[in-house]
Amino acid sequence: MPKQEEESKIVGTDDVYDKTAVALDGFRLTPKRFNGHEVRLYISVRSDVFPASRELCQQFNLDYGSTVGTQIRILKPLDKDFQLVFWEIYATGNKVDAFRSLLQPKEADLYAQLQFTDRDVKRVRAEFFGRTYYDIGEDDFGDPREVYVAPEGKVILLFTKAA
Repeated sequence: MPKQEEESKIVGTDDVYDKTAVALDGFRLTPKRFNGHEVRLYISVRSDVFPASRELCQQFNLDYGSTVGTQIRILKPLDKDFQLVFWEIYATGNKVDAFRSLLQPKEADLYAQLQFTDRDVKRVRAEFFGRTYYDIGEDDFGDPREVYVAPEGKVILLFTKAA
């Protein structure tokens, strides 16, 4: 492939990531307006794949028991604010196998659909098997206690296809 052609493909890719950056920025501010938009992302995988919770599936109309997620870091478009807001991506139904295969090298170039709900989603990870853990508790030595402030909604990235 001639060098000029290679450079134009790179520029074309940058244009796509620039458009993604605009969409993600708009989605952070007015998620309802960008709901359903598809964006291209280059991500690194930060966790193993996990089953999505019933609550998350209900809020986004996904098939509970057929939906998985993983924690990610967005590498392109590069913006620290995106990394603070978007740290998970999900796949459901017949896209799960392609999603899992794509994530094997721990970095992936993919498309995701922006989705929004105006409801809080407290748990994103399903617990299909019971487990027990021990909470040591808090010492009351004047240390400040954490207070949970519930968000008014939850936004997710939904994998659509490999780039």
